[in-house]
Amino acid sequence: LAFRVESEALYTFEPLSIKKGLVSWPERTLPSRMTTFLSVITQLRYTFSPVIVSCITILFLIWVFLPTFTPSGLDIINVLVVGQAAREGETARYADTMILVTVNKNTKTVYLNSFLRDTYVDMPDYKGNACGWNRINMVYHLGWQWGGTGGAMENMNSCLKNSFGIEVDYNVEVDFEAFAKIVDVLGGVRITLTEAEANYINQDGKCWQEVAPGENRLFGDTALVYARMRKAAGDADSDIKRTERQRTFVTAVIEKLRYRGFDALQELAKEVLPLITTNMTNEQITTCMWEILPLLPDLKIETGTCPVKTTYWGEIIDINGVPSSVLKFEPIRNWQLMTPITEGEEKLPWS
Repeated sequence: LAFRVESEALYTFEPLSIKKGLVSWPERTLPSRMTTFLSVITQLRYTFSPVIVSCITILFLIWVFLPTFTPSGLDIINVLVVGQAAREGETARYADTMILVTVNKNTKTVYLNSFLRDTYVDMPDYKGNACGWNRINMVYHLGWQWGGTGGAMENMNSCLKNSFGIEVDYNVEVDFEAFAKIVDVLGGVRITLTEAEANYINQDGKCWQEVAPGENRLFGDTALVYARMRKAAGDADSDIKRTERQRTFVTAVIEKLRYRGFDALQELAKEVLPLITTNMTNEQITTCMWEILPLLPDLKIETGTCPVKTTYWGEIIDINGVPSSVLKFEPIRNWQLMTPITEGEEKLPWS
């Protein structure tokens, strides 16, 4: 599988984080263990002597009735997907969209948590540069400025760890042009539009596609306008509503792919992967596909924001001499709410 790499720095990241927790079996329920036990013993009895089969049977019976364990960090993969707004020739790399995709292989659940881009964070110092406090989307830009795309990913990962206790395993960056192409490769995505949303898209001027209230199949540029929309009639909290639409869109993509066969998904991946930038190696991409794609038919989807709803508030503060609207949040409460999702257990800054 091929993918785009902008610098060798993208290979400097550690692979999947080994988080604390018990090493776990693929299936933990008693019925699933009994099924595995009967299947294996049936095959072994035609291959090995009765003595060997008896020994293996005893070991398997011990395993079957072992206590079931709680999920460990090894069951969880955290992928940060960033949509960056820079076009060719521009020198800024602000994170326009940030969604943490967390896959819990044990519970067969995917969590989509959007980071609100006005969140006011203590940015980590990077490559000898003191950064101070600013909006979270600035973190990606400063990392890119001092370390390229790899630096942007690394700096953002450090910020999420320091601010929310989240350990990112892999990073993916998608620009506007790539997003539109990916949607077209998928054959469009079905989204139900409100009247206000349909009117906004039709008046945008960037779309060849005319839409109507109700279900529409959105293609390329139209899908991009939908995902970035934040000023449709009734959008009181513009960024909050915008991130909600983005999670709706990702959910629709998952539903579209849910029942496709592995071969079809693999062919689709070959078309999509060259359009993204990632710090994953080909081997890591292949491993993730083998582990996650079989979960798709039964995958549960849960969505939210970070900071978590009811844990943040808006303020106007001075940033570099300019009155700016930001979101302040309760750090301890967000660690308590986010780490059970992303790490498999509650962790606190001092733990």
